[in-house]
Amino acid sequence: MHFPFGDGTKHVIIRKKPNILEKLLQIIAGEPIGEYNPSISKQYMLSGELCYRRQNMQSNKEVFLDKTTALKICESMGRITSDSLIPILQQIQDAYGYLPAEILSEVSKHTGLNANQMYGVATFYEQFHLEPRGRHTIKCCRGTACHVRGGREIISALERELEVEEGQTTEDMRFTFETVACLGTCFLAPVIMINNDYYGNVKPGKIKSILDRYE
Repeated sequence: MHFPFGDGTKHVIIRKKPNILEKLLQIIAGEPIGEYNPSISKQYMLSGELCYRRQNMQSNKEVFLDKTTALKICESMGRITSDSLIPILQQIQDAYGYLPAEILSEVSKHTGLNANQMYGVATFYEQFHLEPRGRHTIKCCRGTACHVRGGREIISALERELEVEEGQTTEDMRFTFETVACLGTCFLAPVIMINNDYYGNVKPGKIKSILDRYE
């Protein structure tokens, strides 16, 4: 939600998780997207620039988003055209780890790029993410070969060990857990992939020792 201050700056507090497009459009329009708690209404500045105060939807912890980096990225692109959209999104995701709706709204206002188009591109390409990601990404194959060789048990073991479900990120932001249709290594089934590392013939009992290799 936007809260204006005497000098015209604003910050955002988010208390619920609406549709990501709806949230982005509400932010741009300056409409409320959460409940206002006056006891925590404060102004946050970083490097002299406006920061956004954002509620982490999964851990219920607050994180701070500095728009300065995004604006510098936009300025470094020179003349902005529709062809600039994907490179801008890529650089913003590299900087923030994902594409925060609050930052996308700033980019839209600063560059004139259409917010709907930005959302469409971000949701079309799998390389883009609209929610925070963990330091390490786990991909568990759910293809036929893995399925018949115990892939479902591997998924269940990962969910128990990580205490998250498919598509979620651990509270400590250590892991993001995903399943994929195929990892292209059926001869190693069942297979999991962590970052760029493949683990084949995985057994549920091996999951913890594999995860312990990643901090």
